[in-house]
Amino acid sequence: MIKRIVTLSLFALLAGCVEEQADLDVYITQVKARPPGRVEPLPEFKPYETFVYAASGKRSPFEPPITAAQLLAGNSNAVSSVQPPDNHVRQPLEYVAITSLRMIGHIDKDGRRWALLESDEGSVHRVTVGEYIGKNYGKITSISPISIELLEIVPNGPRAWVERPRTISLVAQ
Repeated sequence: MIKRIVTLSLFALLAGCVEEQADLDVYITQVKARPPGRVEPLPEFKPYETFVYAASGKRSPFEPPITAAQLLAGNSNAVSSVQPPDNHVRQPLEYVAITSLRMIGHIDKDGRRWALLESDEGSVHRVTVGEYIGKNYGKITSISPISIELLEIVPNGPRAWVERPRTISLVAQ
């Protein structure tokens, strides 16, 4: 008995769908009868012109330069006491630009913290406080779980140098 009631109600529901199907067929016929629309062509974009900023080893444009007159006058403020290390043996990471290095992690071992740096080529390097990285004598001053602090020595005019702090932050993976 229950099977018959379920079967009859199912047929009744399907019969109701047939009536709605007729309305749908009329609507589809009306839409197809409309004239086709016109799609606007995509605008032409000029290709992006790349620019490489290659002045990382030069004086910062935000600091005043040391003039030749100041050097000749012997102005003690003009010539900085900051100098690149003289007898320093350059390490492999000192031939790599700082901008191509990313901090990907850190390791604490034997009471010493090491930072893990990945270069653009995909190689991973381990560095610690006191080591040099980058082309501008960047000496690592501290390593935290989220960043590396370093001091770079960059030229500030003829025979003049200035220390520039820099941070390499941890990259979220």
